[in-house]
Amino acid sequence: MGLIRCLQINSASEALQHLGRVGVDTAGMRLMEGKTLHLNLKVEGIDPRTANILKQEMLSLGGDAAVDGRGLDCSLKSTDTILMGTQKQIEILGQKLDQYPKLDTLGQDLRKTIQNITKVCPSLRCRNRTLPLGERTLLMGVLNVTPDSFSDGGRYFDRDKAIAHGMRMVEEGADLIDVGGESTRPGSKPLVLEEELKRIIPVIETLAG
Repeated sequence: MGLIRCLQINSASEALQHLGRVGVDTAGMRLMEGKTLHLNLKVEGIDPRTANILKQEMLSLGGDAAVDGRGLDCSLKSTDTILMGTQKQIEILGQKLDQYPKLDTLGQDLRKTIQNITKVCPSLRCRNRTLPLGERTLLMGVLNVTPDSFSDGGRYFDRDKAIAHGMRMVEEGADLIDVGGESTRPGSKPLVLEEELKRIIPVIETLAG
């Protein structure tokens, strides 16, 4: 009598190991790899029409999508959706979305998400730049553009000093710079959004350039 085991496969490498132990050949392993990985991906802040399209396409592929019932008549302005299916099904979904007007970007994002899930070293998309994660330790410099932060409050409140310090951190090897305009020290008072933006935007624009 056969023994039944439940396999918890969490990565592509684990899938290949299990398939190899069964005796599947290399070509077969590549074809089946994506079918062993069940994914639950939450897509946030989309319009109901897009959510309904995702639902229909996932069902056609043998997967499913959880949607808010109120979105069926498009009475909601935006909604979230949970895609449920294998890696292969969601990869095909991404390809099918390329055929819909204005949904090709979502298809690209789905494929990029799957790449990040299956890669040893994922990446972080920052507008027009991609930051690889895991290849090496990344350094982040903290630049407080505030008069009252508990660590260096007031030292870089002046815009020119803040920019100069940010450039110095880049020269010293910083991969990212966290520009903060509001102190979080105990007892600090909340800052209105307009004032925070006034402090940080000129610094960010100069450093980003």
